[in-house]
Amino acid sequence: IMKKILSLIIALSLIFGMFVIVPVSVGAGTYGDFQYTIVDGEVCIDCYINETATSVTVPSEIEDLPVTTIGYAAFGGFCPELASVTIPETVTRIEGGAFQDNEKLDDINILGELTYVGADVFKNTKFYNTAANWENGYLYFDTYLVDRSEEPEVTSVDIKSGTTLIAEEVFYSLDVPEITSITVPEGVKYICDR
Repeated sequence: IMKKILSLIIALSLIFGMFVIVPVSVGAGTYGDFQYTIVDGEVCIDCYINETATSVTVPSEIEDLPVTTIGYAAFGGFCPELASVTIPETVTRIEGGAFQDNEKLDDINILGELTYVGADVFKNTKFYNTAANWENGYLYFDTYLVDRSEEPEVTSVDIKSGTTLIAEEVFYSLDVPEITSITVPEGVKYICDR
């Protein structure tokens, strides 16, 4: 019987030894006031909670891994006093609603190039609610077209020269006067979609 059990163990070892298992590293943790997840060697900031913080610098690394993403609603309304945020060069994605409802947020510093911006990233922030930041019903941040007003009174859109990214849902569900034309400048590299 021992020989049969040993033979079975060896046979199973040989059979299962033929399968290659590719690990996908997934982890989670807390770093100061940041809650994060790690997937495939990159860090996503999932949540930042600090009701008294007025200024935040997102770390470029956590656990010696690059922070590449600010997750969906990560700061969304959890920081009522937040007025300033600095996002490091390593971050290339900011998911939808990431800073939504932080009503005092006006000073936004993005040190790298974004390749994805989700919908409503800055909605209901001081930056969003400042009329001077809007051009013809559209909200630009640096070279990024990030939002549109609820009722843009235009039928054609000329995206301004120098724009490199159009955020998710900027032209989604327009139930106001039909837009009949959109002029996209040559330098646009990213049009974000779900």
